[in-house]
Amino acid sequence: WLPTGKFAGTFDGQGYTISGLYVAPTPNAGLFGQTTKDAVVKHLRIENSLIQGGTNAGSISGSGAGTFNTIYSNAIVNSTENKVGGILGYASADTTMENVWFDGSATTSRNQVGGLIGTAQNAYVTVMHCHISGIVGTSIESGHMNCGMVIGRMCGKGGAIVEDSLLNGYMVVTQTTRNYANSYVGKMDGKDVWLDINESI
Repeated sequence: WLPTGKFAGTFDGQGYTISGLYVAPTPNAGLFGQTTKDAVVKHLRIENSLIQGGTNAGSISGSGAGTFNTIYSNAIVNSTENKVGGILGYASADTTMENVWFDGSATTSRNQVGGLIGTAQNAYVTVMHCHISGIVGTSIESGHMNCGMVIGRMCGKGGAIVEDSLLNGYMVVTQTTRNYANSYVGKMDGKDVWLDINESI
C-alpha cells in the first residue's frame, strides 16, 4: 500500500476491517501518509497488518493531526527511525483520540515511540476511553530513549488529557543510561508542556 498524501476529509469505515495492509519502509507511513487537523477517521478496524516506516509511522496516519474515533488496530508498526506510534506517528497540531484500542506493537530501533502517538509537538492531545494492550518499545543502544504507553515524547508547547483509559500493555526497552520511559508520556520537553490524567490506569 502506498500511503495517501494529505487527507483533510472524513473517512468512515462503518465498522469494516482492513486486513493484510502492508506499507513498505517510507517516511509518513500508515493507512494515510498525513492527516490534517480537520481530518476525521472513525469506525474502522486494522488487523493482521504491517507498517514499516521511516520517520513518522503509525497504523492510521504517519503524521499530522485530526480526530480518531472508534478504531481498533492490532497492526505491527516498526521503524528504524524516530516518531513511531501505534495510531499516529507524529502529531503536529491538536489531536483527539476517543474509543481507540491499540492491541498491536509499536517499535523502533531509534527514539520517540508511543502506544498511540510517537511524538506530539506544539499540539493539544485529548485521549478519552482508550485502551492500550499492545507492545511499545525501542531497541536503541545509545543516546536518548523516549518511550511512553500513550505518547513517546511531548515537546514545544501544548498538553495532553488522558481520561478514563486503560493501559495494560507491555513496554520493552534495551538501555537504561538515558532512559525516559513512562506509563503515560515518555518525556516532556519545554516549560509549557503539561499532562492531566483523570480516571486512567
